[in-house]
Amino acid sequence: MIPRNGAAADAVDPGLRIAPAPAHASADAADVSGLGTRLLSLAALAGLACGIGSLAVAGYRAATDAWVAPVILSPDNDLVLTSRMKRSEYRVERARTLSAIAQLESDLAAADAAVDRLEKLRGAASKALAWTSTVTSSQLASDAAELAKLDRQRALLEQMQARAQERATRAQADFDAHLIARDELDRELRDLDEVRLALLENDRSRLQKEHAAKQAELTQKSLARREGAPPLPERLLREDQLVRVDLELLRLGSEKRAKAAEAKVLREKLSTMEELEAQIAGRPLFRAIERSLDLAFVPYTQMDDIRPGDTVHDCVWGLFLCRGVGTVAELVPGEVILPDPWGNPARGQYAVLDLKDRDAAREKTLRVRTGGRAAPAPAPARPDTGALSQR
Repeated sequence: MIPRNGAAADAVDPGLRIAPAPAHASADAADVSGLGTRLLSLAALAGLACGIGSLAVAGYRAATDAWVAPVILSPDNDLVLTSRMKRSEYRVERARTLSAIAQLESDLAAADAAVDRLEKLRGAASKALAWTSTVTSSQLASDAAELAKLDRQRALLEQMQARAQERATRAQADFDAHLIARDELDRELRDLDEVRLALLENDRSRLQKEHAAKQAELTQKSLARREGAPPLPERLLREDQLVRVDLELLRLGSEKRAKAAEAKVLREKLSTMEELEAQIAGRPLFRAIERSLDLAFVPYTQMDDIRPGDTVHDCVWGLFLCRGVGTVAELVPGEVILPDPWGNPARGQYAVLDLKDRDAAREKTLRVRTGGRAAPAPAPARPDTGALSQR
């Protein structure tokens, strides 16, 4: 039997006796203990809710964020060195093309100058025949006039010869009759000889003029291309010269057309090379020749969710504690085939990243978030060669 409170209290040592608590104090302690339990429960529930919410947000972000594989391109990268060598080869080829164009232009200018001189020579040769014809006509007229004068001179000399002959005959008779001295006879005979000599000179001059006139007449007939006229050596020489000039003009014309066509092809080649240079100058492999470049390979399956200006995040294990490390600077046009973030070969494009934390480029994957940008309309997914190969 348990003793009552009063008896039990009396049985205890008076030094250890505890005064009984009031009834209202016990009730307050019970209320405080129940409130703490409820607060602890609420805190646990709140923590659990936050954890579930964080997992939900992480799962949502993992489902909506785009995944990219970062790539670091530096001037000493093997691909960049290969691009530098190709650029050097291109520049050498461009310099050769420019040199070839300059040489062709110089050849064309020289050909134009040669054609101009040959045209002038052909014109001069053509005019030379006309000049020869004019000179020949003038010479023929002059010879005819000279022959007429020689005829009149001969007639006069014949009269003088007759008179001199008559005087010499009388002088001989007078000398035989001892009427004149020997000197007078010799003077008359000398006058007769001088007249005869003048007649001989007249005959010689006439023969020369007749020969020159005949030659001029034949030249005139040959120049006029009359039937039966012998070919004029000078005309043959001129025609041979004209033929040579024409052949040289034809050759130069052919060379000019060939060189002009070649120069046109080289200019088109140079234009194509310059367009190609403008296109490849923006390619990452060529931009990395001058400075290091942070890139990311974006598979086509992730391409619709990435735009310039989107934020780039680095997450622990790819899911938790994500932090912004930069933005997407630009999307590089042109298809590349590289492993996707999970190592499967895939088709896609490069994206240039503007990273504040350069060490983030060493991660296996990075996540790209729209950062409040309106999500684009869903588009049909492009085929992934990696996924197809796995299937």
